[in-house]
Amino acid sequence: MHKELFKKLQEVQKLSYSPYSHFRVACIIKLKNGKEFIGANIENAAYGECLCAERVAMVQMKLAQIKNEDVEYLSVLGDSDEIVSPCGSCRQVMAELLSLDTKIIMFNRSGEYIESTVEGILPYTFTKSAL
Repeated sequence: MHKELFKKLQEVQKLSYSPYSHFRVACIIKLKNGKEFIGANIENAAYGECLCAERVAMVQMKLAQIKNEDVEYLSVLGDSDEIVSPCGSCRQVMAELLSLDTKIIMFNRSGEYIESTVEGILPYTFTKSAL
């Protein structure tokens, strides 16, 4: 499964708009019913306005009215020898739009990967229950 997922992520990576960093990131969210949502990073000269691949995919998922319990996993690939993990902003959005036990699969450019969960990559989450 992971080799096929890695190849799909490489294809999604080609959709990245990253003329400034040249660091392409791809994300695939797979639902339990097999449907997938994809995302690629979209940069802007005003760096603060950039969109991460993970958030692009999660926003599409939310707009499609997908429930967090319907997500099987979120996977991410970046142009790095190191395994890429989601940034802090993406982790916070994951804590709100995915279940804390949703599997997160993180790859490097060679296809090596590690798996965790939303809670595993963002312990002590800040959610609406804290408000």
